[in-house]
Amino acid sequence: IDSVTASSGINAEYGHVMHGQSWDEGDEAYHSQITCPTLLVVGRFDRFIALTDEISMNTIVPRSVLHILNAGHLLPIECAEEINELIGSFLTQDLATHCRVHEATLHKKESIV
Repeated sequence: IDSVTASSGINAEYGHVMHGQSWDEGDEAYHSQITCPTLLVVGRFDRFIALTDEISMNTIVPRSVLHILNAGHLLPIECAEEINELIGSFLTQDLATHCRVHEATLHKKESIV
């Protein structure tokens, strides 16, 4: 057991989680193909997910937005109200954008017919 795993109180069986997970398909090429609007939220003091990784993810995912909160890893617990507002705002904005695009598409089709 390494010092990070030991100090976390996590069972040694799950120590790999403390060092990030290996997911061969989850590389930059994969993430660059995500086409839907994506909300990324990370805690500035997260000991499990590096801030630099999230900044990189925000650069790679074409339609992503990144929010950095003054919290750790457990964002829904540490800042529930702020998370709820971010998600609500993101979903509302995306829905409005989708509706405008859909409406524009409908009008364009009507003018062709």
